[in-house]
Amino acid sequence: GPLIGQFLSHPSGERILAPHTNDILCGRGGSINAHPGNRVFRSWIQDYKSTYNLASTKAEKSRVVNIILDKVRKLSPSGRFLQKASTNSSAELCMANSDDGWWEEIDEVK
Repeated sequence: GPLIGQFLSHPSGERILAPHTNDILCGRGGSINAHPGNRVFRSWIQDYKSTYNLASTKAEKSRVVNIILDKVRKLSPSGRFLQKASTNSSAELCMANSDDGWWEEIDEVK
């Protein structure tokens, strides 16, 4: 959503085959919503939603977002924001059409 999306940019290029439980998977669908990292992340968003909405400046909103991003980074192992990797071969295309396949980490905007 707008709360975090504005702080993330393009993929870093690192390809990940198996996201770990603290990763946040970007996308839609039941398997993404049910991923443990997404569940925790959504609960933190809910915890900070009113603080974010009451923030009167962009700087205050950024501080709230950074609190959440810090919580993700401080998990062990550290949480990453991942999106499905673009496909470059027919074998990868077959994998991309399933729940398996490659993921890419999304960098934070500095």
